[in-house]
Amino acid sequence: MCNGITCSTFRNQVVSAPIFSNQITTLTKKITRARELLLNGDIDSADYREIKNESDSAARILEARISELKSDFLPSGEFNSLIDKATNTITDIDVIYCK
Repeated sequence: MCNGITCSTFRNQVVSAPIFSNQITTLTKKITRARELLLNGDIDSADYREIKNESDSAARILEARISELKSDFLPSGEFNSLIDKATNTITDIDVIYCK
C-alpha cells in the first residue's frame, strides 16, 4: 500500500505531535509553578526569569517542530487527486494488464 519510508514517516508524525504537545504543556506548568514560587518568595526574580526563558525557548522549538510536521502533510486537494488516480488505476487494472 505504501512504502516503508512513507508509512514510517507518517507514523512518526502521528506519534510525535502529541508528545511535543504534552511537552509544551509540561513547560507551561513549569512556568506557572515558578511564578507561584516567585510570588511566595521561595525563589528570586532572577531564578524565575531563568526558568521562564529556558522553558519559553524549549516551547518555541517544540512548536516549530509541530509546524514542520503539519507542513509535511499533503494538502487535501492534492490528497484527493492521488486517491482519485489510485482508484482509477485499480478500476482499470484488468485493461492495464491486458495490454
